[in-house]
Amino acid sequence: MKFGRKRSIDRTRLIQLHNDGMGATNIANKLEIGRSTVYKIINEEIGTKNK
Repeated sequence: MKFGRKRSIDRTRLIQLHNDGMGATNIANKLEIGRSTVYKIINEEIGTKNK
């Protein structure tokens, strides 16, 4: 059973922009999301790869 909303942010694109050297503020503006969301996704995606 799944809970919550379907993800609407292209996480792969966000991580690609981050890996290309784009800053969180620019990523947030480009994807039209909050900067805190950018940091959250980066920490979730990059953090899970380091564990």
